[in-house]
Amino acid sequence: GASVHGKTLSGALRERVQTAVDLYKMGLVNKILMSGDGTGNKYNETFAMKFYAVKKGVPARSIYTDERGYNTYLSIHRAKLIFSAPSAFIISQNFHISRAVWIAHNIDFDCIGIGVGKTRFSDYNTYREILARTKDFFIFLNNRYSKCILSSLFVYIF
Repeated sequence: GASVHGKTLSGALRERVQTAVDLYKMGLVNKILMSGDGTGNKYNETFAMKFYAVKKGVPARSIYTDERGYNTYLSIHRAKLIFSAPSAFIISQNFHISRAVWIAHNIDFDCIGIGVGKTRFSDYNTYREILARTKDFFIFLNNRYSKCILSSLFVYIF
């Protein structure tokens, strides 16, 4: 899957970030938002992604990171609400991109999905997507994440 080992990106994540780098170098985007789990000291997806992109020639000032992009729904919702992105190319694996675009369209976020990778639909990916799509459907029914997203902007002292 899309993971990191120190500063090294997994194959799937490297394909995603390289596609973002290519879009930047072609002049199709002028900012890149990298979203993932970046809250740990020993495991930081967003740091590793940014490190890779800078090494490939993208200026650090053009890269934004969302360390609280724990899942697809949160990543897209936060891109719109927290980072005020008016639109985006969403880059993910081929088996995953249709769900990401569905989420974006359901929260009125203008996007174009770009599926990358040579990853085939394995049984694992198929079952994972079935469960994830079911989860996302119920999120929209219950609107569960709205409070979670907004509460991450504040520090509560009890």
